[in-house]
Amino acid sequence: MIQAVQAILMLLMLFLALLTFMAVRQIGVLSRRIRDDDLDSPSLSAGTPCPVKEFNTLDGKHIALGVGEENYLLFLAFSCPTCRPLLKELHKLPSELRSRIVLFILDKRPGERYKSEVATLKDQSILVVEGYSFAGTFRVSRPPYVYRVDGAGIVRSGTQVVSLDELLSVSTRR
Repeated sequence: MIQAVQAILMLLMLFLALLTFMAVRQIGVLSRRIRDDDLDSPSLSAGTPCPVKEFNTLDGKHIALGVGEENYLLFLAFSCPTCRPLLKELHKLPSELRSRIVLFILDKRPGERYKSEVATLKDQSILVVEGYSFAGTFRVSRPPYVYRVDGAGIVRSGTQVVSLDELLSVSTRR
């Protein structure tokens, strides 16, 4: 009889431990969601000047924003599972749009670690910048993220994009 009571108490303790674990985990998930809600709004507000207007691509080409043409600053990472499908579809963009995208790769040393992927992007006439050092300046916390910068170097919009259709919709918004 005593062994049966001990077994029941042991099962009850395991059940309570599992219940406690699930409650603590749910509190953690909820607090992260609340904290992340602040990150969903554009990091740089519309109407603010672009914090950096000149860049060098991985192949040494100089890029200057704010010289009359609207550009799209796209922050992606080869190591990001959400970014990889979008990276593979960039070639489907119209060439006039592809030529106005400045792609900031957030991985460290993308020219060394992802040579073939970078070469493919260059072949598609996409300007590729090592973006790891720019993520903080542009306040990009979660890729993939795009900023639309007008011809005067002013940020017009910023949003997270996860598909080619979303990227195209950013390019058609005014």
